[in-house]
Amino acid sequence: MDDWIAMEVPSTGISVNSYEDANYRQCQNMIDAIDYEFVTVNVGSVANPQQKIVKASVSFQLSNWVFRQTLNSQQQAFPFKTSVTFLAAPQETDLFVPILPSIIPELPWDVFYPFVAQNGE
Repeated sequence: MDDWIAMEVPSTGISVNSYEDANYRQCQNMIDAIDYEFVTVNVGSVANPQQKIVKASVSFQLSNWVFRQTLNSQQQAFPFKTSVTFLAAPQETDLFVPILPSIIPELPWDVFYPFVAQNGE
């Protein structure tokens, strides 16, 4: 059983073509936020359900970073955000009641072989 699932990464809508514009002192198309989303379902006993991740995805947000300091030797912090969301998938509970075992186990027909009289003897 494989416990890992693949994370869905968008194939379109995100371009890693970030570039610097030295004239305007800015970097364009910078990834400034990552959003993770996990979808879970309950598995196991109804009395003690365990959450299992059935889907994982990630999305990105872009922005332009403008350097606003007067000197190029100065530092400036740029915000970077990360969010994680867990969503419970709607599901119905399957009520499984196992068959009760018999008190006396079923025995093979020849279990008393040496002690069985044959032909009325």
